[in-house]
Amino acid sequence: MNVKPITNFGQNLSFTPKRVFSPKTEIELLSILKECRGRQVRTIGSLHSWSEAPVADDVLIELRHMNQVHVEQQDGRTWATVGAGCQIKRLLVELDRQCDCTLPSLGLITEQTIAGAISTGTHGSGKHSLSHYMDEIRIATYDPTTGEPVIRVISNGPELQAARCSLGALGVIVSVGF
Repeated sequence: MNVKPITNFGQNLSFTPKRVFSPKTEIELLSILKECRGRQVRTIGSLHSWSEAPVADDVLIELRHMNQVHVEQQDGRTWATVGAGCQIKRLLVELDRQCDCTLPSLGLITEQTIAGAISTGTHGSGKHSLSHYMDEIRIATYDPTTGEPVIRVISNGPELQAARCSLGALGVIVSVGF
């Protein structure tokens, strides 16, 4: 497989992973993680990071296809589930279209994906970071008992607080709920 060099938004990082995957579903993502168990895995969205966090020499998972926005009413409140690869600019359009609402806090750069904004503590608008408003996060990770890749939902406690700026240390973000 011939993988081309990948360069970030600021053009200060360039790297060439051995394998690149672009899953479209959670099932595909879990299959990739199973195939790549024991290898170094990194994920990217829009590559807006200037740090070396997304640099992958081995396996790179690109999340652009996991970009759904689903809005519904739950207990009289508006609930949005946003795919990890959804760029904030698309999310803003979908929130306006689906429920005439917006995000409570925005960073300056709307090219960023929701997973990138959550993972790095992106903030703006004079309020808390965007991740402060996250009520739920779905991650793909390895089960500590079986070693198999699984989807975990985190919706409270210290794990949710840790997920608010985890830089990918908890696993691959699949979606975020607000």
